[in-house]
Amino acid sequence: MFNHHFFNGEEAAKAFQDFLTEDGSKVVMVADPPFGGLVKLLGHTFSKISETWRRLQGPESSVSEMPMMWIFPYYFEPRILTCFPSFAMLDYQVDYDNHPLYKHGKSGRKQSPVRLFTNLSPKDIILPKEEGYRFCSICERYVSAENKHCSI
Repeated sequence: MFNHHFFNGEEAAKAFQDFLTEDGSKVVMVADPPFGGLVKLLGHTFSKISETWRRLQGPESSVSEMPMMWIFPYYFEPRILTCFPSFAMLDYQVDYDNHPLYKHGKSGRKQSPVRLFTNLSPKDIILPKEEGYRFCSICERYVSAENKHCSI
């Protein structure tokens, strides 16, 4: 994940390219890497994947950027935006069932610092109302009920 290397050589690289071209218009890269990983190295690998996808789409493709979601703590936002200026951080708080600090409930934190970063339009990503998210018509995106982000 950190160096865009394929351990099975050409066979693995071909499987990767076949996956990207199988139905390329429906590909979304979702990455949940270790939080200790350097953002710059991850960004480099994700850029390589996106460049490969774009090249395989051909010049007739109307989509210029591979859709991506990167799951990472919110305090890395400046570093992620340095790598991917088109990304936005969503309010969605990611919980993990198997993590002692980042799981919802009595034994975990009340609020997870883990968020979704994406180059997809935030208004198109519907967050669950039953978890306290609402659509803000001013910001044109789903936000957490606790987020005092605009004049609403």
